[in-house]
Amino acid sequence: IQQDQLALQEIGGNARLRKALIDALYPREQPKTEGLDLAYFYLPACGVGGNYFDFIEIDASHIGILVGNVFEKPDVKSAILLAMLRSAFRMASAGEPNPAKVLKAVNNFISKENFDRFAVFSYIVCNTVKKTVSVSTAGYRPVGILKASAAKFDYLHSEGLGLGIMADTDFGISSCRLETGDLIVMCSGGVLETRNLTGQKFRVEDMEKVVLDNRARTSAEIVDRIRKSLVSFSAGVAQQDDITVLAVKVK
Repeated sequence: IQQDQLALQEIGGNARLRKALIDALYPREQPKTEGLDLAYFYLPACGVGGNYFDFIEIDASHIGILVGNVFEKPDVKSAILLAMLRSAFRMASAGEPNPAKVLKAVNNFISKENFDRFAVFSYIVCNTVKKTVSVSTAGYRPVGILKASAAKFDYLHSEGLGLGIMADTDFGISSCRLETGDLIVMCSGGVLETRNLTGQKFRVEDMEKVVLDNRARTSAEIVDRIRKSLVSFSAGVAQQDDITVLAVKVK
C-alpha cells in the first residue's frame, strides 16, 4: 500500500510539474496586428494541456500562427519537447516568412534529439501588407478558409510528416490571397473528439455552421460562439482531449 501511495504521489508531482511547464509556454496575450483581428480559446482536458499554440511576430509585415501537439502521452517529457519546439519555432521563424522552410528547420533540430515521440503542427504565415496567407502542415489538420464572398469553407493543407520522425524532410506549402472579411479558422483535434450523451462527435460541419452563422461578428465573438456550441453539444460529457480554436479575420 505504501508503494502504491508513493507511486501516486510521484504521478501527481509529475502532473503538476508538467502543467507548470506547459502553462509557462503559452502566449500571455495575443498580438495586435495591423489589418488582422485575432482571437482564440484554449481548454485543456483534465486540467493538464497537451496542445500548443503560439503567435510569432516574424517582421513588420508577417505574423506566424501555429497550433499542434506532441503525439504521445501527456507527461513531463512531452512538456520538455514542447518547450524545445517553442524555442525552435521562434528561432527558425526570425525573418523567415516561408512556413515550409521553418518546419524543415524545426524538424531537423528536433530529429537530432533523443525523443521517443513526435509532434504534429499546422503553421500559417499572414502577410499583412500583400494580404496573403501561406500554410504548411506537419501531419496535422488542414486550415479552414472562409472567403468573404463564399458560402462554404475551403481548406489549405500540404504534405509533410510529423516533426521529429525523419530528418531532412521537405514540407509543402499552400497559399491564397486574402480580402477584407475573409476568415481563417484553425482548431485542434479535440474539437472533433467532443462527444454528446449519445456518443456522437461534434463534426466539421457543425463547426462550419457556427462560423457561417456568425461570420459578421468579430473573431473573439466567433470563437466564443464555437466554445458555447461545444459546451452545449457535450451537455456535461467529460472532455476527452484538449481543445484549441484560433480565428483570424481580415480587416
